Amino acid sequence: MFITKNWRARTVALAVIVTTFFLGVIVTAPPEAQASGADGWCNATTSYSSYYSYWVPTIGVNGSRNCIMASGSYSNGVKALQASLTYCHAMLSGTPDGAYGPLTASAVRTFQSSAGITVDGEYGPQTHNVPWLYWSRDLISNLTYNFPCATDSPA
Repeated sequence: MFITKNWRARTVALAVIVTTFFLGVIVTAPPEAQASGADGWCNATTSYSSYYSYWVPTIGVNGSRNCIMASGSYSNGVKALQASLTYCHAMLSGTPDGAYGPLTASAVRTFQSSAGITVDGEYGPQTHNVPWLYWSRDLISNLTYNFPCATDSPA
């Protein structure tokens, strides 16, 4: 019998089961992300640099760029997307606030339609991989650079 009457053995077994469960929950991508082929939700931004540095939504700092954002998301990744749609593509107005609401979803649908990809209003691998998606160099005003946007090489 795996779990004996010994109190310590029961405690250790329970700790292993609970730890395994939580690691599985943390490491496994949500169903929405798995369906889109993404690794998980974009919850951060990472600054990349080719000739200019720019901000891209990622899973954690320096994490995977293969992530999703949709209505209800709130993160710096959303702020980077909003800055891109506002300053680089002129499809969204206002100051990026990091909240993926109806205006952001509408701007993403407009971008997706112009790119000729599936229009669903959600940012995911398909939207990220559009070759002419430009990213903003500044998440707030984007007025301090002569060349405010840069392209990303999809990873």
